[in-house]
Amino acid sequence: MNRSSVEETDSSTNKTQQGFVVISWNVLHMIHEINYVYDASPVIEQYSIKENWSNETLRLNDIIKILNDLLIKNAMTECFICLQEVPGDLLPMLRKMVDAHVGSVLTSKPLIYTHTYSRKPQIRNRQGGFLYSDSNESLVTIHYNPNAVFTEIKSGLENAEKHFLIDDQILWTPCPS
Repeated sequence: MNRSSVEETDSSTNKTQQGFVVISWNVLHMIHEINYVYDASPVIEQYSIKENWSNETLRLNDIIKILNDLLIKNAMTECFICLQEVPGDLLPMLRKMVDAHVGSVLTSKPLIYTHTYSRKPQIRNRQGGFLYSDSNESLVTIHYNPNAVFTEIKSGLENAEKHFLIDDQILWTPCPS
C-alpha cells in the first residue's frame, strides 16, 4: 500500500463551461496497513501506531481537516470527493464535517454516498488493542453542488419524497443507503 495521498483534478477547460472538481483519495484502512505493511508503513510510523493503536484517531482527525479544507476551497464549484478504504469510525466524522458548513460556507448540503463491503477487515497475526469501534470498510463519494436545492415533490402523502432539483431542471432521486 502506498502512503495516503490526495489527487485533485479540475475539469474546467475554459470560462464558458461550468467545471467540476474530482478528488480521489485512498485514506487507508489501518487494519490493511497493519496486516500487509506493518514494518514498512510511513503512515504507521508517522502516527506512532505501533506504540499506541489509539493514535489512529489522530490520523482520522487529520483526514477530516484535509477534507474540510478541500470542501471550503471548492465551495463555489461542483465537487466529487471519492474516498477508498474508509474505516467505519470515519463515517460519522464525515457527516458531522459536512453538516458543520451548510449555510455558512456551503450553499447546499453535500450528499454522502456510502458502499460498505460485506467483509469486515480483521487484524491477523498481531496482538493489540481495538483499533476502531466500527471496523467496517467502505467506499464513499461526497457530492457537493453549489447550485442544487432541496425540493419536495407534492405527492399527497404525509411524508413527501425528497428529491434534488438541479439548476438545469434535471430531477433525480438519490439511491437509498
